[in-house]
Amino acid sequence: MAEVEITVQGSHRTRIAPERAVVRVRVDHDGPDADATVAQTADAAAAVRASIEPLHGSDDMPVTSWSSGQVRTWAERPWNQDGAQLPLVHHARQPFVVEFGDVAALGRWVTDVVQIAGAAVDGIDWELTPDRRAAVIVDARAAAVADAVAKARSYADSLGLTTVTALEVADAGMLRDSPGGGGGPAPVAMRAARMEAHGGGLEFEPHDIEITVDVDARFIAG
Repeated sequence: MAEVEITVQGSHRTRIAPERAVVRVRVDHDGPDADATVAQTADAAAAVRASIEPLHGSDDMPVTSWSSGQVRTWAERPWNQDGAQLPLVHHARQPFVVEFGDVAALGRWVTDVVQIAGAAVDGIDWELTPDRRAAVIVDARAAAVADAVAKARSYADSLGLTTVTALEVADAGMLRDSPGGGGGPAPVAMRAARMEAHGGGLEFEPHDIEITVDVDARFIAG
């Protein structure tokens, strides 16, 4: 039998326990007086900062990094149910992002921070450290290539061919002459459970992060 070209896609999916939790917090107030509203928000933001600072500053502390955004202010004139426009209401808001490496400390901090007037937790994202994520992707790529080789050998066996030689390997959708011209699926997909506020509370149990790698490969079998 003449040589046959075989094109396959190899895939690998892995689930990894998260190493970091990124918490999104905001403080906001509203009221009829602009200066008072901004002052209330500033006081609440200062209290949030005061709760973070003792947890950050060295490698053995639970907060690995944190940041705060600028205070945002705006005003609106709401309407009541009868269609009448009400007096002007002023708003002020300041966001925070806090990264924890210790889930137990995260739970304690969130329990405390929501007691601050005007503070609320928008959600928690579970993540890997950059070094860990890179290492996991390297291993997943190797496993995806091995999957592609196994598929090619299976096709060759079904045709009674004995040799399989790789011609090309690429990220999904990136092989020469591949349909879609490189518009295929993302070669590496990373999905993590996002923990959102609901029902007046938050979940603190980490959810595994799923990483999927797809590769396209072309072989010649004879």
